[in-house]
Amino acid sequence: MNELINRRLQELEEKISFQEDAMQKMEAELIYHQKKVTTLEKMIEDLQLSFKKIENNIGSEKLSDLPPHF
Repeated sequence: MNELINRRLQELEEKISFQEDAMQKMEAELIYHQKKVTTLEKMIEDLQLSFKKIENNIGSEKLSDLPPHF
């Protein structure tokens, strides 16, 4: 009877250890991806700002490139 209890206890300890390890790995992966998403969001914001500046420059160039009689 004690042997059965010890074996089951050992199995439960192994499962808990495996689950703790898996949770630590998932947490590390989640942190990595959160940082990556934040970086990508910042890059998108920077690109949108750059595109707006380019659009504004193109718009003002079109007006200044028109011949005087327009």
